[in-house]
Amino acid sequence: MIQSPSGIKLLNKQDFPCDSEECDLTEALQLRLLELEDFAQRVEADAAKTIALAEELAIAKSMTDKALRQAENSELRTRSVLDAVVDGIFTINMDGMIESVNASCTGILDASEAELLSGDIGDIVFDFEGLNLEAVLQDGESGDICGQDGVTLRCRARPRSGEPFPAELIMSRLVVSGQVKYTCVLRDITERMNSEVAIQKLALYDQLTGAANRHEFHRRLDTAISLAGRQGVTAALLLLDLDKFKEVNDTYGHPVGDELLISVTRILEESVRDSDTVARIGGDEFAVILNNVVDPLRIRQVAERIVDGLSQSMVVDGSLISTGTSVGISIYPRDAKDAKELVRLGDKALYEAKRRGRGNYQYYDEVMDADARAEQVLENDLRLAVVRNELELYFQPQLATRGNVPIGAEALVRWRHPTRGLLLPGDFIPLAEKSGLIVDIGKQVLFEGCRAVQDWNEAGINSLLMAINVSPNQFMSDQFLQTVSDALDSTGIDPRSLEIEITENSLIEDPEKVRTKLETIRSFGVSIAIDDFGTGYASLAYLRNFPVQKLKIDRTFIKNLTTSAPDRAIAEAIANLGHSLNISTVAEGIETSQQATAIRRMPCSGMQGYYFSRPLSERRFWQWLRER
Repeated sequence: MIQSPSGIKLLNKQDFPCDSEECDLTEALQLRLLELEDFAQRVEADAAKTIALAEELAIAKSMTDKALRQAENSELRTRSVLDAVVDGIFTINMDGMIESVNASCTGILDASEAELLSGDIGDIVFDFEGLNLEAVLQDGESGDICGQDGVTLRCRARPRSGEPFPAELIMSRLVVSGQVKYTCVLRDITERMNSEVAIQKLALYDQLTGAANRHEFHRRLDTAISLAGRQGVTAALLLLDLDKFKEVNDTYGHPVGDELLISVTRILEESVRDSDTVARIGGDEFAVILNNVVDPLRIRQVAERIVDGLSQSMVVDGSLISTGTSVGISIYPRDAKDAKELVRLGDKALYEAKRRGRGNYQYYDEVMDADARAEQVLENDLRLAVVRNELELYFQPQLATRGNVPIGAEALVRWRHPTRGLLLPGDFIPLAEKSGLIVDIGKQVLFEGCRAVQDWNEAGINSLLMAINVSPNQFMSDQFLQTVSDALDSTGIDPRSLEIEITENSLIEDPEKVRTKLETIRSFGVSIAIDDFGTGYASLAYLRNFPVQKLKIDRTFIKNLTTSAPDRAIAEAIANLGHSLNISTVAEGIETSQQATAIRRMPCSGMQGYYFSRPLSERRFWQWLRER
């Protein structure tokens, strides 16, 4: 019997008797059946494998489709993000050929995607500052220039239409499938550069006039000196300020003052070359730097143009303004080798120009420096004098025009210097004003003047008036009113024995503040006089609005009283004006009997001058009183 691979039992020949031919056929059929059964089993096994493979293929395809969909979605999202970015983003290969762009890139460059793809980056960016594109591309293999954080290049971008614009190109290196590529971000920086220019202008230029400011002035002066040193030429510094600028502000207001400063700047700029510098370094202070001066005559010509130009009257906001200037000049390398010293010496030259009467220019010379050193020594001595009580009061008598009866005295300060002897006010008061010592000196004078009145009263003299000059700086100081009050309290004198003399110009410093101070002084019982009347800039309306009791006719009108009709007319007008306003008048500087006679014919209440007496020490003033 034959056993099949499947376990089915087959019949043997013995089970079926047959002839030889039939038996052979039966055996053949059984073998074929075995073969078919074996094939069926193999097919069945292969089918299982095929189904498993098909299932794997189906799963793989499903995963691939999903991955493709995810990739497509990711690409779409990335594309959307890139297209939403304002900056232009594109990729290039090492040859500089553009391989992809975002929507903003097409907008910035005014070109379609097709026009940009496969184009050369050199077609859209050029004119690099510092590091250029070629250097980055040549460094592609090593990536030393790009590094980890990439590299930023300044350049200009060229759109398909329109003008090129300033741009920033940010390049990042990446390697894809062994190939070096670059992701590039193109940014239009026109607004940023405009902002940088605006910020620089704010930082370096005066906002009112457009001239260089103090910071930029110092930078340019350093540059001018450096260039002049290398080229073997000269650089010049001109320092100037405006005459009577404060009066313009007070009279016409700050808007007119601002317009005046703008007009002054234009005049200065027209007086120099474009390569020179005009700077505003303070309120009404200006500086001019002349570069590359080959001919020294040019310095003089510029200074003359400036002085002449600013001496002309200008119409500013409908007002005719008259100003002027003084100019101080210092020269590199003749006077100084560095900027700081050049400015210092130029300032000394400016001070000398003002001292000589303004409206002129002065070159620095060594004599000025010697004078400056002497001034510094004198200032130090003056500070010590205040502490050591080296200041003394002298008294110049004032007499009534009727009967020559003494009516008072003006207190005048003197300085008994330990080595230079007795110094008059003109020798040290200007320095005291400049240094600020005038406040302390004025305080001492006020206390000593009140003390002198106390001595008069103790001697039975109660009718004399003590007149004390007060400088504008002292009068405007915050402690002045307290000083007057303390002087009166400490001496106990009758306030009506004290008279405060201020100048006309003090009235226009700050009219409201001045009015308040004068009214407070009057509330103390102290009288107020305007000294040197007729030479300042005060309006006659101040006589109506301010509590003034006396006018002192300036000595300049008295000097030529008998020889000059205009001076006589002015003196008479002041006397008559005071009389009509019930304000007493005193004539200063009377030196001759003819002048005294002329004054007696006017409605003046008092006289003062060398004709009657020079300023006297306290001891000699007592002697003068006893003689009368």
